[in-house]
Amino acid sequence: MFGRLGGEEFAVVLPGSSIEAAYARAERIRISFAESCRFVTGRRVEATECCGLAASSAAEETLGALLAASDTALYRAKAEGRNRVRRAGEPKPEGGASTVIRVA
Repeated sequence: MFGRLGGEEFAVVLPGSSIEAAYARAERIRISFAESCRFVTGRRVEATECCGLAASSAAEETLGALLAASDTALYRAKAEGRNRVRRAGEPKPEGGASTVIRVA
């Protein structure tokens, strides 16, 4: 399933997929997006994307909880310099308090 959450954010749900498979797919999308957006109507564009991933094997985990975990990973990717994929639960980089604060 694929859908727009709002603004420039989209969500993809991959039932039965491992976090490793989701990571590989997100990396392919990230690279393809950056390569296909190099020139738009003849002008150079530096467009990139960030992805946050979350997975669960627990049946009681809600979609809302997974979206919240992936959102945290997404904002960590943005704080680390953008154009990257991050998994929920990965350790933060050295000295790394996030510089991105989300207010909903």
